[in-house]
Amino acid sequence: MKTFRTIALCTALSLTVPAGGALAQALSRDVGVPLQDAQRLASQGNTSAAAAKVKAARSAADTSAERRKVAEMSAYVNTASGNYTAAARDLESIGAPASRLAPIYYQAGNFDKAIALGKQMGGDTGNKIVAQSYIKQGNYQAAADLYTQLIEQNGPRQDLLENLASAQFKMD
Repeated sequence: MKTFRTIALCTALSLTVPAGGALAQALSRDVGVPLQDAQRLASQGNTSAAAAKVKAARSAADTSAERRKVAEMSAYVNTASGNYTAAARDLESIGAPASRLAPIYYQAGNFDKAIALGKQMGGDTGNKIVAQSYIKQGNYQAAADLYTQLIEQNGPRQDLLENLASAQFKMD
């Protein structure tokens, strides 16, 4: 679903290295420069070169702050290249919250994990990830039940009604 690909990419984009401030100062030049290069290259679509820069930064990372930033940039590069499983692994290594992991696991096609994390998230976004994962697994009744619940809570919004209709259509 395009919405969850966008959420996954936005999640990864939120992990970029800041240009200034205390955190940027905490990174050594041997880590910060390759990460900035990786960000630039990935945003230009050159994810192979970006991955090489991340690898260089990873080998130079000495502190926990540097290793965290390397993992975040690796997740960004992996998401940009469509390698969602590797991106999720990167984020899990730094203890990312369910709100960052669920959309990435959905994109990776790991629907069981997306469901578990979506349930942890709760709210509209978490429940939509759960419902769409149910659809991908062929559990149309569970998806329809969840969309019905979302409609009862949020009113008859077009996206919810369309997704409910889609789940119900597939049950027949």
